[in-house]
Amino acid sequence: MKQFFKTVFASTLGVLIALGIVMMASFFFLIGIAASAGSSSSEYKPKDNSVFKLSLNGEIVEQANENPFAELMGEESTQLALPKIIKAIRKAKDNEQIKGIYLEAGNLSSLYASAETVRRELEDFKSSGKFIVSYGDNYTQNAYYICSVADSIFLN
Repeated sequence: MKQFFKTVFASTLGVLIALGIVMMASFFFLIGIAASAGSSSSEYKPKDNSVFKLSLNGEIVEQANENPFAELMGEESTQLALPKIIKAIRKAKDNEQIKGIYLEAGNLSSLYASAETVRRELEDFKSSGKFIVSYGDNYTQNAYYICSVADSIFLN
């Protein structure tokens, strides 16, 4: 009977010590998260003479549907939201550190109206005196139409 109580006491003490260690670790983890959240800025500031890379691989849609389980299943999101593309091009145009756009095109699927909208935004970007260069291993018809506004088009 004495051995039984000794074993129960040792097991209980071990569980309490492990619980204390886990609680301390989670406390420090939460403090670390709070400290890093407060000190980081979400605004990216490019260096002088930067080139904005715009990847045109996927499908241009009006509003992208985000699947939270896609990354867990090993799938990549191939939807490109048209408003986000337009906003990015306009920000690049207004930013003095960005000197041009590098279009990485390939398997692009979109409606003609979406391709026309992106192309017009790129023409507006180009009218500001900045350059556009395009490269792709292959071009779909919509990708080539968008990239035709570039100063140079390279095809592997």
